[in-house]
Amino acid sequence: MKKRVIYFIISSILFFIIIVLSSFNKEVNWISIYILIPILYCFSILKIKVGILKSKPLIILYSLFFLMILGGFAANNIDLYLSEIRRMFIVVMFCTIVYLFSLKDPNFSSLFYILYSIKFLFFFYYAYDNGLLTTQVDIKRFNLEELNSNAFGYFAFFAITGSFILLLLTSRPFYKFLNLLVLIMVMIMSFISVYLSASRAGLIFVSASIIIYYLIYFVFPFTRKSIPYFVLILCTLVLLQPHIQKALENSLITKRFEIAKGDHRIDLLKMGMEVGLDHPIFGVGSGNFNIYTKEGAHSSFAGILANNGIPGLMLYIYLIYEALKKAYINLKSNKFVSRVRLVFFIFFILFALYNFFYWFHLNLFLLGFFFIIRAHLENINKVTKNVTRFNFKTFSTFQKNQLAK
Repeated sequence: MKKRVIYFIISSILFFIIIVLSSFNKEVNWISIYILIPILYCFSILKIKVGILKSKPLIILYSLFFLMILGGFAANNIDLYLSEIRRMFIVVMFCTIVYLFSLKDPNFSSLFYILYSIKFLFFFYYAYDNGLLTTQVDIKRFNLEELNSNAFGYFAFFAITGSFILLLLTSRPFYKFLNLLVLIMVMIMSFISVYLSASRAGLIFVSASIIIYYLIYFVFPFTRKSIPYFVLILCTLVLLQPHIQKALENSLITKRFEIAKGDHRIDLLKMGMEVGLDHPIFGVGSGNFNIYTKEGAHSSFAGILANNGIPGLMLYIYLIYEALKKAYINLKSNKFVSRVRLVFFIFFILFALYNFFYWFHLNLFLLGFFFIIRAHLENINKVTKNVTRFNFKTFSTFQKNQLAK
């Protein structure tokens, strides 16, 4: 067996442990965070000849992390400050790992998409086994110590995106059929889970991603052949409308939408912005917004503004803007792989909007998926940069050449 194959197998096992098996096992989670991630981080820095200083996304991320460290000068509670810095350092390590591994070998991007899909399916099975189906009956929101309703939303969104990209990049009929089955299964379970767990943001972004990706796959680019698929989705929505309306009547998620205007999360968002604007330079110090409320700002943008001031917020916005701009330029300047490039562009828009509802920057898996997509975008740009006609054989050749380096 070749060394590169052994290397990929061992790495895959380690990533499976980190991304999937650590979900509900505290011991495995501790091993992943304090042993496996640091080892893979050192390996990626020393052995993968890509270079952090040559990568704009990593430069921005490390600049944000450095600014968060400087926020200690403004922190009144050192324990809260150290806790957030430690948490962010793990995020930085994981993002660096998945980004560099994906750049070096595009096969790792596919691996990560598969693992995120498995992670979501694992979540669904665990929730199903722990009373997910009874939450609406009892008018009680699904919430466990290991898994809450919010997790269904963003991990469902990632699983749908990853499995859809794999479908677009698969050329062999059997694997394409298999990927399509996985995508359909993920979509169905995604919708069921966000509905039953009453995740409002999850329902919005899962529904949006399902509809948009359907249109991209069957309707884009719009031609006469696209009309039947477009009519089909309209007819499906019309036929399902009575059933959807009935399912939503007196449901928990409907009640949660009805009280959205008075939701305390809006107050947390406003508070985070007010505190940040009152302390515009360094904020109140990393993690110290928790002095005002233990729940945090419940938003990456408001949380960074409050904890790290306007410079920190600008860096995080620039991180997403740089990816969105890159995706847009590649989409407009190159007609090859247009569907995949369009998915990248749509993903970064949805990701930016989703950051208003949760602190993505402090979760290694949430920000990590962003860097997986960013690396994949970079690789596809490389493979189509100097060719006149793109096909999947070209991309496969590029993968082999990357492995040989």
